[in-house]
Amino acid sequence: MGVPARRCNSAGAAKAALERGEIALCESVADLLALPIEMVVEATGDAEAGARHAAQAIAAGIGIT
Repeated sequence: MGVPARRCNSAGAAKAALERGEIALCESVADLLALPIEMVVEATGDAEAGARHAAQAIAAGIGIT
């Protein structure tokens, strides 16, 4: 893609990655949901994890597909 990516182990690291124009690869759903995003695409393939992720996104006011 040509866009640098960074593995992030905290919400602060993820925000810093985005500020540098990098893709933030979050290890935690909570860190992902702390970012200024409008939509989460849940594609884990795991029904239980997907349901948890969807519920967390909805609780955070973030759309899910």
